[in-house]
Amino acid sequence: MPTSQRCNYYERKHRKQGKRGEANQKLLRALVTVHEKYPAMGLDSIYHFLKPEYGASRARIHRLMVKFNIHSIRTKIYKGYKNSGGTDFAPNLLNRNFVTDAPNKIWVGDITYIPTLEGWLYLAVVKDLFSKKIVGYAILILILFATL
Repeated sequence: MPTSQRCNYYERKHRKQGKRGEANQKLLRALVTVHEKYPAMGLDSIYHFLKPEYGASRARIHRLMVKFNIHSIRTKIYKGYKNSGGTDFAPNLLNRNFVTDAPNKIWVGDITYIPTLEGWLYLAVVKDLFSKKIVGYAILILILFATL
């Protein structure tokens, strides 16, 4: 059983914060404000943002972030679809030979995914390798796969 006296408990309970505690409170308020405004900012970015005004070290900011469970909020990066069968979807007819001598002989295409606030947009582009110009494109909100 602890042998601390009652008077020590009340003395600690009513004791004012020291200078370091007050500085930590100011720094914590600024840290929370920055985190609410820029939730994707990590430790290093927040450190460089707050250091000129508060002069706090990186370790001190890290300690406060860990203590109050403040961490950057990152969105998951989309990873494209991979063929798990080990074979290509379509045969490689070009064999990395991207030079052609006449227009409309070789067209190449690609699909990219664009994240928006309302969901994903899908952009399909077809390009002529001779003129290096876009022959056509389509933007869709739903990706449609056709079997060849």
